[in-house]
Amino acid sequence: MMTDHYAKVPVGRVSFSVNKKLVQGISSYLLNENVALDISRKRFERVNALSRLPNGVMVFSAEYGGVPVEVVDPDHHDNTRTVLYCHGGGFCIGSPKTHRELTACLAKTLGARIVVPDYKLAPEHPYPAAADDVLAVYHGLVSSGVSPKNIVIVGDSAGGNLAMVALQRIKALGEMLPAGAVLYSPWVDLRCMTESYVTKQTADPMLSGAWLRRMREYYCHGEALNDPGLSPVLGDLSDMPPILIHVGSEEVLLNDSLLLARHLKEQGGRVQLKVWEKLWHVFQAQVGFFEPARQSVHETRDFLASVF
Repeated sequence: MMTDHYAKVPVGRVSFSVNKKLVQGISSYLLNENVALDISRKRFERVNALSRLPNGVMVFSAEYGGVPVEVVDPDHHDNTRTVLYCHGGGFCIGSPKTHRELTACLAKTLGARIVVPDYKLAPEHPYPAAADDVLAVYHGLVSSGVSPKNIVIVGDSAGGNLAMVALQRIKALGEMLPAGAVLYSPWVDLRCMTESYVTKQTADPMLSGAWLRRMREYYCHGEALNDPGLSPVLGDLSDMPPILIHVGSEEVLLNDSLLLARHLKEQGGRVQLKVWEKLWHVFQAQVGFFEPARQSVHETRDFLASVF
C-alpha cells in the first residue's frame, strides 16, 4: 500500500513576520559561512544553553554501540518505544544539547524515550564517521533488546541525511528495518543543485546555499557527491518503512524533500510529505513558542502511533 499525502499549511501574516525576523537574526549569528567554525559551534551551544525541559522529562548520558548518546526520557514513557534522533547542524556543528528543547518536547508528546547520538563532527571526522556512529547506535539499541519494530529514526536537516543513510545501510546488511522514519527539512542531496537553491535563496531566513556548500566540503572531504552515502536521495529507496517528511515552503532545501518523496513513491514507498506554507528550515526548533512547530510535533506523534 502506498500513501502519498501532500498538503500546505497556511500561517498567519503577523506570526510569520515576527518569527521570520527572529530566525533571520539567529541564523546570521549562527549559520554564517564567514564565521570561523569553532566560533559557530560555541555560539550554537550558547544560544541553546537555556533550553527548557517539560515537567517530568529527564536527561541523562549513556552509550550504545560505543557511541555516547543523550537519552531524553519522559516520566510516562513506554520502555519498548525508542526514537533514534539524528540532530542537524550541517555535519559540522550541533550536539544533543543544542537540540534538547525539541527532543524533550518530542519525548513528552510521543511518550517515548529519545536517544540522541553525539556523533563525530566534520571536518575533524569527515564522512563516513557520523553515519557510522548513527548505525552503531542503532545496532547498540537492538543488541540491548529493543526490537526494530519499536524503533523509529527521526532526523532534521543533516540529521535527516544520516537517518536515510542509516535506513539504506541497514537494508543493505539484510537486517530488520525500524518501524518508520520522520524527517524534518532533510538535506539528502549534497550536490546542492536543485531548483530551490535559486528560487528560495532570498526567501529562506535560516539557510544559505553558501553555508551549506561550506559544510559539505568539510564533511565530504573530496568524496563523490553522487555517492548515496552522501546523497541518499540517489540511492536504493525500495522497501523502506513508512516515512513522514515535513518541510517549509521557503527553504533552499525544499526540493530535497520533494525529490526524496517522489523517488520514494516511484520505488513503491509509503511516504507522507507535508509542505508548510511560508515556513523555514527546521521550524520545529522553535517548538517552545511557535504554534506551527507544536502542530508538527503533534502530527509526528500521530504518524508514529500508526507505525509503532
